[in-house]
Amino acid sequence: AEPRPVTTCVPLASQTLPTGIPIPDELTANTVSDWTGPGPHLGIGLSERYINYALGSAYNSGALCLGIGSDTLGSLLTSDTLGLLIPSLKDIARQKKTAPLAIVLRPQTPPSAVVGNGTSLETDPTLRLALNELIIDFYLWSNDRYIRAFSSQFDLDVPVNLDVDENSALAPVLQDIGVANPTMFNAPLVREDKQTAAETLANLLAGQIGGALGGAISPISLNDSLASLGLALRIPPTVEGQGSPGLRKLSKGSDNYLGIFASLETASGAYVNFSETDVRLMSKTIDPAGLRVDTATKDNLPAFELQAKSSLDRSEQPIEYQ
Repeated sequence: AEPRPVTTCVPLASQTLPTGIPIPDELTANTVSDWTGPGPHLGIGLSERYINYALGSAYNSGALCLGIGSDTLGSLLTSDTLGLLIPSLKDIARQKKTAPLAIVLRPQTPPSAVVGNGTSLETDPTLRLALNELIIDFYLWSNDRYIRAFSSQFDLDVPVNLDVDENSALAPVLQDIGVANPTMFNAPLVREDKQTAAETLANLLAGQIGGALGGAISPISLNDSLASLGLALRIPPTVEGQGSPGLRKLSKGSDNYLGIFASLETASGAYVNFSETDVRLMSKTIDPAGLRVDTATKDNLPAFELQAKSSLDRSEQPIEYQ
């Protein structure tokens, strides 16, 4: 997770590669609490320290410097919708007609994450992301180009749950996000009180952006890459207010982890059959001359006769032995 190259769009953050991360006990145990059914056969622990290091690297790479246009925002933000909060914006659009908006995200500090159990999106989400000092530049289409109408800065608190559906797909869930410490600057075209406008905009972002982003992220299937192998992962589905036994917070010492546990089973429709194979050495022929480089020929090389029998051999199809 190293940024190569680093970006120039954010103030670079100093990072120290995490070391000495211990292995949580649950990964070496035979089971975990509240687990029902076979398994778990697979356990993964994502270190919270490493998650934050990876987020910092993504920040230093510029991956979070995003430009989002009207194709993505749709009718969520236009000169009309934003003009309800900041009326002077309507005057910026050409002939005071509805004009699309675009936003550019410029974080000033790297994001951080805290791992939870996913029992409550508000109080115990799977991941709680913090993105402080996020600058958002708002651009309005006017006179055949985008012009910057104003810039705002916010501290964001983004709770994210990972819900597991009946097919063991992981669905990110976002709703309201916390927006604090709003300010507005680069706003000579805004006639309203800047602080009041920033606070009104923060309320809009808190109620709308989280739901829009959550609905745009499709469930993540863990089984697509395993289907060709005839295998499937099964993670217990999420229960409202309890989360999933397969997604949980793990701890060891001062370290926390996002634990992912699953059982392995045969994929639906897959043909998987295992053979009990018996192999016997029936005879061997060894000519000492065939063991020497200078005297070995095709005819005197060592020869072995093997007899193999598979439990799958029912005279219905040819069997290949390797």
